[in-house]
Amino acid sequence: MHDIKFHCIYKKNDNRSENLLAQNIESAKNFNITVIPFEGVYKNIDQLIKKFNLKINPLGQHKIKTTGVLGCFLSHYLLWTKCLNQKQHIGVLEYDAKFINPLKEKITDYFSDYLNLDYCRHLYLDTDQDYESIVTVANKSPLIKKLEETNTESKFKKPFKYINNNHIKGAFGYIISPNGAAKLINATNKYGILPADIQPNLMYCEMFYTEPSVVMLNPSSLINRAKHSHTTNNQI
Repeated sequence: MHDIKFHCIYKKNDNRSENLLAQNIESAKNFNITVIPFEGVYKNIDQLIKKFNLKINPLGQHKIKTTGVLGCFLSHYLLWTKCLNQKQHIGVLEYDAKFINPLKEKITDYFSDYLNLDYCRHLYLDTDQDYESIVTVANKSPLIKKLEETNTESKFKKPFKYINNNHIKGAFGYIISPNGAAKLINATNKYGILPADIQPNLMYCEMFYTEPSVVMLNPSSLINRAKHSHTTNNQI
């Protein structure tokens, strides 16, 4: 088994979520990767926000349109705290992720804070291409690349614009280091909550990605993802 343990956020007693979780775990076994189910935050959201003394980032409030976005964020936040407390790199997955490539050997030597495992999804959302057609599924060890800054002139005058241009769309598969977890937790405490895939950004931490993708969204979940996403009220 690979040294890094992946924790997969899912909704307990939800048939669809548990079925995709099972497929996630099975896909990981093909590459000797361990996936541990992690019950996501689907209730008591206000109480948890109060417990951790958190607030919504006012600059990104327009991105938090449902309580589901908060529940999704809190699920990731709890895993960041686990990473920090354990002082070990961990992998974070959402239940509709699927492994399609092996992890690079000694992968933690190649990045500092945060490593996204499906940059293709980010590219797809900015193009007219079909997502599945641009995800490389060949059994190939990935390269690790650093996310470079764009629109740096807005960093101080328009910080949310900078953040929105310097994150990777999609947080359904990544590896985070204790140092990266500490940075994201500190940024959350200082600035407030943003959606789970926007909070990791170049203003808060160093970001890297794999090429080709190590995970992708499970094809069987793509059609109904918008309807059943962790970020909808139906799921929280």
